[in-house]
Amino acid sequence: MRTLQKGFLLISVPVIAELLFVGMLLTVFRDSEEQTWRELRYRAETTQLAEMNTLFDKCVGVLLVYGVSRDPTFLKQYHALYQLLQEKMDRLGAMLSEKLDSRDSSRMERFNKLRKTIEGQMLSFESRAIHPPNLAHEEQLAAVNEGRLQNEKLLDETRDLFTDKSISGVPIAESLTKKRATLFGFIAFGVITNLLIAFVVLYIFAREFASRVDTLVDNARRLPRNEPLNERIKGSDELCLLDSVFHDMARELKENSERREQLMAMVSHDLRTPLLAANLSITLLQEGAGGPLEAEAVTLIDRCGRTVGRLIGLVNDILDLEKLRAGKMKIELGTYEISVPVQEAVAEVQALAKEKNISFAVNCAGSVVVDRNRIMQVLVNLLSNAIKFSESGSTIKVSTVELHDEEMIRVQIDDQGPGVPDDHKATIFLPYEQCPAGLRAKVKGTGLGLPICKFLIDLHRGTIGIEDAPVSGSRFWFTVPAAIIEEL
Repeated sequence: MRTLQKGFLLISVPVIAELLFVGMLLTVFRDSEEQTWRELRYRAETTQLAEMNTLFDKCVGVLLVYGVSRDPTFLKQYHALYQLLQEKMDRLGAMLSEKLDSRDSSRMERFNKLRKTIEGQMLSFESRAIHPPNLAHEEQLAAVNEGRLQNEKLLDETRDLFTDKSISGVPIAESLTKKRATLFGFIAFGVITNLLIAFVVLYIFAREFASRVDTLVDNARRLPRNEPLNERIKGSDELCLLDSVFHDMARELKENSERREQLMAMVSHDLRTPLLAANLSITLLQEGAGGPLEAEAVTLIDRCGRTVGRLIGLVNDILDLEKLRAGKMKIELGTYEISVPVQEAVAEVQALAKEKNISFAVNCAGSVVVDRNRIMQVLVNLLSNAIKFSESGSTIKVSTVELHDEEMIRVQIDDQGPGVPDDHKATIFLPYEQCPAGLRAKVKGTGLGLPICKFLIDLHRGTIGIEDAPVSGSRFWFTVPAAIIEEL
């Protein structure tokens, strides 16, 4: 399963659970709200019913009194009460017309039937009271009792109409408290469930992603240090594929490193040793160990000696660069006057400078903490490059600048050559990078000297760079630690 699919699955689980919880919560809330509304409406209907029953009882009582006393005041009072009774029944009918479910339709039908009965009963009472028949006193009392019994029966039917068994009948405040407690309990259950789901998802994420990403990060750190990588990650997603790429890269780097070591061993044994032997033989011939030589032979031997010397220098540069890359070259630091290695380096390249009639202007001062031999190697490389690219009869300046804030000394070598284009300055210290094509035909090189200089300066915790010289040509510079002399 791909990482995107796993992520979508992990996200979808809590989302679906949350949607289900919200749906259930809405259902519970809707049921609670509906039940609360039903209770409120039931109590409102009950209030209307109680008022209607009171008015109905008063109407019957006033009619009975009017039937006995024949006082017009009671008849007028009856009509006013009956009007109020009609309004109460209209209002109750309007309430019942707002249907909540199928039970309201049945109650509405029963109410309409009951209303007709009440109105018919009131007409009967009214007729008897206004136009009473000629009855004896005992018969009139019996008629009054019969009217009261019918009234009570009618009231019982009215109460039965509004007896809703689906409503608990408990006080509203108590009912709402119970519903609120139920709702809060459901919410608490949902929150706990969501937390459990979140912890499960977090555990799966930590197991499936976080731990494996940590493994990849650790492998990425081990890879450039040539350290053994962690075990391969199991699975078939993108993280596993990336881990496989890391392991393949580590295997290829190890194989390349082994091949490079074999090549360097071959260069050291099969090239350097014979070249040193040839150089020794040429030196012996130049010193006359084989007897006197003709002038033409001396010229050929000198030319051969220079060629062998260049090859030995190239082999040494390759071996030095490989040691520096592998971090196997060590430096032995000591405190020296910077002028000492500078003068030694100038003396070493003096013969090359004389061929082009180039002079040196040296102005160096200050104590440094360096490996004397390696700094001489850097100076010789930089001075040799300056001689190669400078015009005949020019002057190469070597100077130093004390950087007190950084506790470093900066060594500067200014030549009077054509300079280095800006687009080559950023890459000139990379291995096998050479001068532009226009100068390459005039000056031959391997592109190893400046990278070796950079590695050696890095070992001294300094920096090296190039910039345009103040007048013309280029300025190569490097910094090395200054010797700190404590004042007494």
